[in-house]
Amino acid sequence: MNQPGVEKAARENFSGQLMALGKEVSEYASKVKERQGDRLAVVTRKPEDKKEAPGDVAATWPPLLHELRSLFWGIKADLEAMNETLDRLEI
Repeated sequence: MNQPGVEKAARENFSGQLMALGKEVSEYASKVKERQGDRLAVVTRKPEDKKEAPGDVAATWPPLLHELRSLFWGIKADLEAMNETLDRLEI
């Protein structure tokens, strides 16, 4: 027999674990980006000024998915910044 309360609790627990992992990975990516930038600052060219990217089309997302989406966008931005730092290396 399916118990709706048990299934809901399991989904909420899974969602909480997924969100915690997303936050942990996002924070780790940010720290690695900062550390890489600090360590390689003496052997890299100065970054070029970036033009503002056009805004994202607003969409209605459920709160949990919106937060997860934001975490993934942050991770993507950190990875792009790390790649850009490597491209500026002068060794």
